[in-house]
Amino acid sequence: MGQINFENPHAQTAEVFSALQSDYRQVLKSYRRAFRAIVDCGNDKVQVHCKLTINELDRLLQDSFTVVPERAKPLPVTRFLDACLRTASQGPFSRLAADLDEIINHLQWDWGYDEMPDHLKGAFAYTEIIGEQSQIKSHSMSVGLVLFAPGCAYPKHSHVGITESYLVLSGSVTQNDFGVFGPGSLLFNPPGREHTITVDTMAPALLAYSWTAEPGVLAANEMILSSE
Repeated sequence: MGQINFENPHAQTAEVFSALQSDYRQVLKSYRRAFRAIVDCGNDKVQVHCKLTINELDRLLQDSFTVVPERAKPLPVTRFLDACLRTASQGPFSRLAADLDEIINHLQWDWGYDEMPDHLKGAFAYTEIIGEQSQIKSHSMSVGLVLFAPGCAYPKHSHVGITESYLVLSGSVTQNDFGVFGPGSLLFNPPGREHTITVDTMAPALLAYSWTAEPGVLAANEMILSSE
């Protein structure tokens, strides 16, 4: 891509800037390809959610968007990121993993909670690629990645008015103590469903997520863990 000037992100050469936009567009295309591969699977609710995700990705790809170079914001769990991407590059979503690797130095990782349990601070993080708070704006969809350390037990939580899915890129997880989901799987949660995620003790897990909602819902969303 060329040398990125993070201290003055607006002072990029035209070549560097154009390459960055192209890399992000490729990521969006790979998300679309991944959801398109599973859109005919599952029940009506799963299919509707996948189609909404695909339609919003199509809209964004038809428009012009600008991504300004930002230095990646690491958190403790991001030490597992390279290993997860290497594993994912050999799995069902290998194309998405390869395209994500091109923008990995620009991802801004966060916990998302005002009150983060201490045991999760080293075991979890997420990054939003599309959404209300990202450089690629959408008012009805949030798309990004969730990264878990081995053995992470993510507490019970739910999302009001938000339909959620996870594509498992690498690792294995259990949701609500039901089944084991490995690479190529889709986890689905309709609005309001409480769910927990438990990660294999032997390996980290990287999941690509999509949230879909009516306009305005994502902007008002607050990340809150259930009290139980």
